[in-house]
Amino acid sequence: MKSRLRKAFKGLHIFVGLGFGLFFCMMGLTGSAIVFRYQIEDALRPQWRATAPVPAIPAVDAALANAARRWPDAEISRVSFPVHGGDPFRLLIRAEKGTVHAYCDSRTGEVLGTFDIPWLDGAVDLHHSLLKLPSGKQIVGVFGIALFLVSLSGIFIWLMRRPSWNDIGRVGWGGPWKRVNFELHRSTGILMNALLLFISFTGMWMAYPNTFRSAVETLLGAPPKAPKIKLKDAEIVRPVSIYAEAAAQSIPGGVVRELRLQSPVSATVWLPTDLRPGGNNQVTLDPASGKVLSVDEALKWPISKVIVQAAKPLHYAEWGGLPLRILWFLIGLSPTVLFVSGVLIVRNKAFAPKPKSRVPQSEDLPTELAEADAVDSLL
Repeated sequence: MKSRLRKAFKGLHIFVGLGFGLFFCMMGLTGSAIVFRYQIEDALRPQWRATAPVPAIPAVDAALANAARRWPDAEISRVSFPVHGGDPFRLLIRAEKGTVHAYCDSRTGEVLGTFDIPWLDGAVDLHHSLLKLPSGKQIVGVFGIALFLVSLSGIFIWLMRRPSWNDIGRVGWGGPWKRVNFELHRSTGILMNALLLFISFTGMWMAYPNTFRSAVETLLGAPPKAPKIKLKDAEIVRPVSIYAEAAAQSIPGGVVRELRLQSPVSATVWLPTDLRPGGNNQVTLDPASGKVLSVDEALKWPISKVIVQAAKPLHYAEWGGLPLRILWFLIGLSPTVLFVSGVLIVRNKAFAPKPKSRVPQSEDLPTELAEADAVDSLL
């Protein structure tokens, strides 16, 4: 029974791992880039900074007015406020020729320029939705399910072999290359498996949010439903600083991180207790008057909503600082290491000559390697 079970896990591990391996590599490598997205952007864009750090809200109106003159036929849909003193505003402008990311001085509102990193934006779109395919988000969720199954089966295969815990992380770099390759695959899998399970699970969560939300709310209870807000179509009023000021006043101690200029207007507000640096709190405002319509404060969330909202910041290491981002970066590289080493293990077995009966020599591969390397009748 144990032998059959182990063979089943091995078959699952091999066929799903090889079948989805290239997709795992793609998702892992793009995920590693996304973890440091904002650091990459800050390092590569011109060092636009205000001459003196001042509160950003008073200058936001000048920034939008200057941008409107620069792009008269475009729509300014989003304003990101500076996180650090002296950083510029970032405006998302929807123009006829595409999306423009414009930067404005946070002291004067002067348009400093535009800046994009196409390859990084492409990596984000590829990771999120396969370059914005209609069902791309759900397809990415299938990759997450496959990675979860491969990681889980890998743990079972290793545990059913009666492993030596002293071998965790050990790679004999000076030995035969087949042994090195196997030990690299084994050690990387053991060290990264639990984290890969976590990353794939949160990825599945984001791909199918309604399914997971329903499950959590069934177990822990659903939060009170927010009242539906019905508004007549209204243009965004000027000055837009009234939205930012109203949002900041509605959450004591909060700092406005973003305004979405739509109907209704929404503001994201950050508090020191928030898991996300961009803020967890949402304020909805009337576009015509700037009146606060609703406040969704993270400190008042029930546990079910805390769990549901935690998936994205946990998946992208938006908390924990630089050490966690480095760890998440390494996790993103591990699927490539596992896929390449796994292909070599299977290839070595598939093309290996049939062994002749003889007395094992000292240079032969260890029994554990020969056993793990074999794919039995699965090939």
